[in-house]
Amino acid sequence: MTWAVDPIGRALTQARASPPPRLSSTDSRRARPGLAVPCLLLMAATGLFACAAPRLRLPEGPGRPLTDVSPVLAKATAACSAVRSLTAEIALSGRAGAQRIRGRVIAGLDRGGNLRLEAPAPFGAPVFVLVARGGAATLLLPRERRVLEGEPPAAVVEALTGLALDPSDLLAVLAGCPPFSGAPRSGQAYGDRWIAADVDGETVHVERREGYWRVRSWTRKGLRVEYIRLGSNWPQRIGLRVESASGTPAAEMVLAVSGVEVNADLPARAFEVLIPAGTAPLTLEELRASVPIGRDARPVR
Repeated sequence: MTWAVDPIGRALTQARASPPPRLSSTDSRRARPGLAVPCLLLMAATGLFACAAPRLRLPEGPGRPLTDVSPVLAKATAACSAVRSLTAEIALSGRAGAQRIRGRVIAGLDRGGNLRLEAPAPFGAPVFVLVARGGAATLLLPRERRVLEGEPPAAVVEALTGLALDPSDLLAVLAGCPPFSGAPRSGQAYGDRWIAADVDGETVHVERREGYWRVRSWTRKGLRVEYIRLGSNWPQRIGLRVESASGTPAAEMVLAVSGVEVNADLPARAFEVLIPAGTAPLTLEELRASVPIGRDARPVR
């Protein structure tokens, strides 16, 4: 992979080649201590999101008991478990609480826990840049001249989207690999096409497609991930759902993933962001207060 071709590479190359854009007098009036609009991903809604995220039809009820599903899961996760890094372009839509969410981000992440999410605007500075290294995140809002530093990545992502995903969680979601450390236990077979496996007390659904086993769904501490559409190698359309403490969906989202490239050597500077002089600090509490997306969501971890 070359930086000149890869989407995130182009964005990072342009950012390194050019200084941060100067704000016009109109923009300067917006760069006040208060946070007017944290990101264009959030679209105010008068009520709940009208159209729920599409759901994958999974087998239900009792199946044929299986005592060892390890061989099947090993085959289903052989490709994704070898992913060391991943870059992609993601179009996301859905809702978090009473807020609609729609936008596009360029993503780059690796197994070292490093992350970069950049939301490009039609012109000028990006809507936001979120980077994470060593368990600490930096969120830059260039148009607001605000920056949040030193918070856990999952907390920042949750404040923006309602989904408490850290870099390793997001890599697992995009690569199609359930992030479980324990060995698979028993399972249920539904015909010769579907298997529901018990791993770490959670459920992983795998499906035989064209002679190959593929992961189609997994749950983890309140988060459900469904692979609505699979490409030849990587998921193309992913459904995410987080339940509230009452059992109703606190956040639902669909990710349309394209331009996936894996195992490129991403340089350390890809996970850094230049903070322009005069940028005012932003707290996690301020970010959360500006994005009222439902406070009773269960944490993923």
